[in-house]
Amino acid sequence: MRDTALAGQFYGSFYQGSNLSAEEVKNDPRYSEFPEEDKRGLALAREIVTTIEPEDSGRVFRGRIWLLTGPSVYSSSEAFAVFCRETGFATLVGQRTGGSNSGGAILYELPASHLLIQFDVEYCLNGDGSCNMEMGTAPDIESDEPLQTVLDIIADKR
Repeated sequence: MRDTALAGQFYGSFYQGSNLSAEEVKNDPRYSEFPEEDKRGLALAREIVTTIEPEDSGRVFRGRIWLLTGPSVYSSSEAFAVFCRETGFATLVGQRTGGSNSGGAILYELPASHLLIQFDVEYCLNGDGSCNMEMGTAPDIESDEPLQTVLDIIADKR
């Protein structure tokens, strides 16, 4: 995130005490797709790690989970697609998502016109450093007909 008064007003406290610095992100070779023009404005960074422990230690479901994706996947469904991709929880099939895996858009009233605008303050990265809002999340299996692709895969496994 850029370090601006407006950004700090809405998200500044979330970056206090972060164990990740903007310089670390800029120089990390894992983020090879992080555009140089966007690195220049990066001032604050944080990594969000969430650990979820199951209530039951036994695995109840033993099948595969498929997540069908496309360009209209964004916001909360985008966050779920990112979770599935990063953890291997489900296989993503379809087209690249629409993106927008941020902490959430903020509403801001413009001081002169009093128009209410909505925008994302945070610049969220995919695992390769590309901007999630611009690039979305790539599927594991690309397909223009994701449901049919999954059904075909399942049929071939029988």
